[in-house]
Amino acid sequence: MPQNTSVDAGSCQRAILSAGASFAAATTIASRQSPVSYALCRPPGHHAGRSFMGGYCLLNNPAVAALSLRASGFRKLAILDLDFHPGNGTSDVLSSHPEIGFASLHARTDVNFPWIPHLQH
Repeated sequence: MPQNTSVDAGSCQRAILSAGASFAAATTIASRQSPVSYALCRPPGHHAGRSFMGGYCLLNNPAVAALSLRASGFRKLAILDLDFHPGNGTSDVLSSHPEIGFASLHARTDVNFPWIPHLQH
C-alpha cells in the first residue's frame, strides 16, 4: 500500500487522544458503568497495523478498545468496521487474536482503489 499518511507536529498527540477515547469507551463498559459506550475518533485508526500505518491512522483505535476489553475479562468480542475502505490495519493487529471477531463492510476493492490500475474496469 502506498504511504499516504502525512505526519506533522500534532500527529502524535491526535493519535494518542483518539486511541485514548477508544480506551475510555472500553473502560466505561469494562467497569460496568454502562453496557454501551461510544468513541468518536479522528483519526479512526483502522488502517494502522502492527508494523505499518496508512490512511492517516497511526494507532489502531478499534484494536485498543477490543484488546482492553479482552484484558478486562470479556470473552465474546467482535469489531464491525463500517467504512468505504477495508479495515486492513485492524485485521492485521487482530490476526494474532483469533478469539476476537472482525468483519469489514466496505466498497468493492476491485473498482474503488485507484492505486491498483490493473484491477480497474
